[in-house]
Amino acid sequence: MLTHSLLCLGAASLVAATKVLVPLYSWNEDCWPELQQAAAANPSVEWVLIVNPNSGPTSDVTDPSLYCVPTLREKVPRSTIVGYVRTDYGKTPKAEVSANVATYASWKGIKVGTMGKSAQLDGIFFDETADLTTKALENLYSGYSATTRKAFPGASTIVMNPGTKVNARMYKYADFVVYFETYWKDWSRSQLPAAQYLNKTVIMIHSIPSSNSTLLSTLKQFVPAVGATYVTDLSIDQTDVYASFGPDWQTFVRDVALLNAGTGATNAAAPARLC
Repeated sequence: MLTHSLLCLGAASLVAATKVLVPLYSWNEDCWPELQQAAAANPSVEWVLIVNPNSGPTSDVTDPSLYCVPTLREKVPRSTIVGYVRTDYGKTPKAEVSANVATYASWKGIKVGTMGKSAQLDGIFFDETADLTTKALENLYSGYSATTRKAFPGASTIVMNPGTKVNARMYKYADFVVYFETYWKDWSRSQLPAAQYLNKTVIMIHSIPSSNSTLLSTLKQFVPAVGATYVTDLSIDQTDVYASFGPDWQTFVRDVALLNAGTGATNAAAPARLC
């Protein structure tokens, strides 16, 4: 048991800190001040921010999802910003998906704000991703991955969101895979994938009871082992849980920061082993 514990601690010390993934799905002319506040209070936290003008892209410079990008770069400096693309589990026409990726990539050339700064993004969040149960689906999503890498040359970021357990092949085509997205009552540690995939896994939990102890005990089950997380105490039975920040938002971000720091987390790539 002692040897096992030492091995677990050694692995945990090498893991990259868990990022906070944030769906920015609401119209906010002030560029999401709750997010800016959390970033200022927790400067060690890294972020993956999903901008979503209207279940897909826009080229309208009056849309906050577009004109807020430079503000987010400044106020949330340790952030990766990706654009939302819906794939409807493989049913959205391929040409439409590719066109949406191209539109987001074109934001690089759009200058916004009084300083005329670029609205360049870092990659794409593919929502409603189908499990790769057939060769046709694997070809489809590997194609979307290749299209994104080409559209965002350099250090592009791809997030695929099946929202549930999927074939491990998906990890070949994405930097992050949302492996769990549902009610807190349905969460269990057994939902996690094999250890080698943890640092590319995203856990999204909604409808968690508004309790500091419940939030912390839940986060301890996967932070800092997983790549990213988002947990909200907003109830999906009462509201759109991605349209606003819940009462426990600031506590959630603080707890992620503390759990990351408590492991002596570095930017190394090796995944932790949960113990």
